[in-house]
Amino acid sequence: MRTFTAIAFPDSIKATLADLCNVSIPTARRVHPDDFHLTLRFIGSTDDATLKRYRDALATVKAAPFDLCIKGAGRFPENPNRPPTVLWIDVVNTPELLTLHAAVSDVLRAGGLPDDRHPNYNPHVTLARLKTSQQLAEVDTFIAQHADFELPPFRVKSFTLFESRRTAKGGNYTPAQVFPLT
Repeated sequence: MRTFTAIAFPDSIKATLADLCNVSIPTARRVHPDDFHLTLRFIGSTDDATLKRYRDALATVKAAPFDLCIKGAGRFPENPNRPPTVLWIDVVNTPELLTLHAAVSDVLRAGGLPDDRHPNYNPHVTLARLKTSQQLAEVDTFIAQHADFELPPFRVKSFTLFESRRTAKGGNYTPAQVFPLT
């Protein structure tokens, strides 16, 4: 079991993203609508004692509720000379989101979690993972068609510690604990 912290989405946002995710890219492995989220900090596999220490640390996070806006589309890697492996929808990187991300990262680091292997936070919602680069034209078309995509902002009032179990169809994310923003 692996763990991570994330912002869970309302059902209305998940439904809209699910509709958007019906892309015509044959090798795309779409994310299940129940699993749409915005990762704050990946933790990974831990033993029970370490996970308890992280839970206790996360309970001390202080951040105010804020509005989150999802807009635009992109891919990883972003370099057009490399084949895409992930298709995503962008999240506006606001000061409030950065504050929450930093607060979560700081308490986990203080609890013993090593620094993130991705030092620059790039908030996004993964729509699909791509198995081959043969559909590059379809990926580029999707990104161009959704460059102006935007959802109404929604209020973030908490963040969640998720547990992830691998299945044949990908990850299965289960909320382990919700931490309110105050």
